[in-house]
Amino acid sequence: MERNSRSRKGLNPIIAAIFLILSAVMIGLMFYTIYTRPRQAIDFEVEAYIVVGEESSSIHVIIRNTGTADIESTTIRVEKEAGTLTVYKKIGYFESSSISIDGSYIRIDVSEEIPVGKIVDGVLKTNNLWERGKQYIVIVEVSTPAGRAAKAVFAKTP
Repeated sequence: MERNSRSRKGLNPIIAAIFLILSAVMIGLMFYTIYTRPRQAIDFEVEAYIVVGEESSSIHVIIRNTGTADIESTTIRVEKEAGTLTVYKKIGYFESSSISIDGSYIRIDVSEEIPVGKIVDGVLKTNNLWERGKQYIVIVEVSTPAGRAAKAVFAKTP
């Protein structure tokens, strides 16, 4: 009977060492996959122009996705003068957009995807909501399917 209990005592440290090694390998693999997987970056370039004519004005926006993640949706807010918004025409990227008044801003929501490397442009023709020579704030916000977001804010003078 002594011999059998002795053989078990010699086996327990070996099994414990195997479990310890396996645990260390699993933890190492977990950290490796977390810290070495590629990160998706949101990066985009925006150009916006406000054009004021005699009877109408328009906002032209060009967006280029220069990041590593697709852009899922875009919100563009353009500061405006007081007055009622009349939309004459939506062109390009803005064709499927929803347009509303958000305080002193025109809000343009677009849910059309912009794949990595793609350039989109849109034009919104409205009644005269801008004056020549005055600066207006343009805010462009984009988001990805993963819920990440980025924003660009700048002033434009028509």
